[in-house]
Amino acid sequence: MKTLFFVLGILCPALHLHAQPLTVGDTLHWQPAVVYSKGQPRAFTGKDQPLLLVFINPTCGSCDQQLRYLDSIGASLPASLQIIAVTRYTYPELQNKLLTPALLRSPHLSFLTADTLLRKRFPYYLVPHLVWIGHSGRVAAITGAKEVTPAALNDLTHRKTISLPLKKDFINFQREQPFATQEELLLLRPPLISSSLLPYAEGLADGVGRHLLYNNSVRRIYLINVTRKELYYYATPSSERNFDLRLRDTLAFNPASDSNQYRYCYELMVPATTDQSTIRRLMLEDFDRLFNYQRKEKTVKTNGRLITSTILTDRL
Repeated sequence: MKTLFFVLGILCPALHLHAQPLTVGDTLHWQPAVVYSKGQPRAFTGKDQPLLLVFINPTCGSCDQQLRYLDSIGASLPASLQIIAVTRYTYPELQNKLLTPALLRSPHLSFLTADTLLRKRFPYYLVPHLVWIGHSGRVAAITGAKEVTPAALNDLTHRKTISLPLKKDFINFQREQPFATQEELLLLRPPLISSSLLPYAEGLADGVGRHLLYNNSVRRIYLINVTRKELYYYATPSSERNFDLRLRDTLAFNPASDSNQYRYCYELMVPATTDQSTIRRLMLEDFDRLFNYQRKEKTVKTNGRLITSTILTDRL
């Protein structure tokens, strides 16, 4: 049974002095840290043993799922393997309903808290972000969650070569930065309406948001890595979110969850005073044009209730 460590100490200042990013093939010189095992302080050196660093945000559902998976397979993994979840949150914050007590008590997981240094060594945008480190401190792989399997972890532990795809992150992505450049926006004239549709962006989390720009004069709405269905869903009033598809390729409208071919990043920028109904109309007109769809609404009475559906067909 492996020992649970809570890493509450700050890594040695020497690590901070050399906190340049590392990648596969580089060596992490791990310095001793103050650790806790079920509340009791211990020293953790990290020398001559394999490590799996799991960078997490404890409010992230995917991170919680990843930790639960690692906890579930922990008993089948070699005792020499240390699985360390790394977070910028403090231990009291983790206790304060951010992580479940069962995960905090897991004999298979360790936690390094209040981290400011390891993230500089292994920058990321998406979590969970996993760094595989061999016995000698050499970085063997940097992956996302789906590459973590008992077989791969056993290979890491038994000094076998592991070949896993490098996780791609959009490190410098700023959600509040428009897709269009400010120079492009300056070419526009009132009523400032700009829209952009870009392909799926690897390394970005799905997301939807809106905010004001340029002294609160422009409203920006953006959707990241979403399907055509999600685009239409967002722009359609809740009472009309029933889609009657009469398309030649319905998979293009609602692709499989593991397919990114028909996922997009979309942005609409309008004057800040634009009302919601106008925003929805502009978005729907945009999507109809971009995807060459013809759209109409049909309202029928069912069980005494009026039900409105959006009918989508291919434009002739």
